[in-house]
This record gives sequence, structure tokens and C-alpha cells, in this order.
Amino acid sequence: MESSNPAVDQTELETRYALLSDELDQALKTISDHEHRITKLEKSLLDLVDWLRDTGVSAVGDERDETPPPHY
Repeated sequence: MESSNPAVDQTELETRYALLSDELDQALKTISDHEHRITKLEKSLLDLVDWLRDTGVSAVGDERDETPPPHY
């Protein structure tokens, strides 16, 4: 960017600024969308945990229903 014409330098800088500004806006929108999705997922997870507690469903089966491992 070694131009002796300041008008060209300013135009180039303004163009770069506009492009970076657009990219920043897109990045901020993406971050906002992700934060919204994360919030919804957190709520869904908490609802699922509450449902599991209320129904008494366990992720671990009853030990008596399991077959012993082969080394027994």
C-alpha cells in the first residue's frame, strides 16, 4: 500500500473498513444465534433431567438383571 496518492489510500482504507465491518456484523449475528441455541439446549437438558427425576427412569439398570462378566 505504498501509494503517493492519499485519496487512493483513503479509498482503500474505507473499502477495507466496510468489509471488516460487514464481517464483524456477521460474526456478531452468528454469536448471538449460537447463544440463543445454547440457551434453548440448556433449557431442554434441564427439562429432560427434571422429567427423568419425575419418572424415576434410571440410566443404570438393576444389577440383578445384568449377566455376570465371564471371569465369574
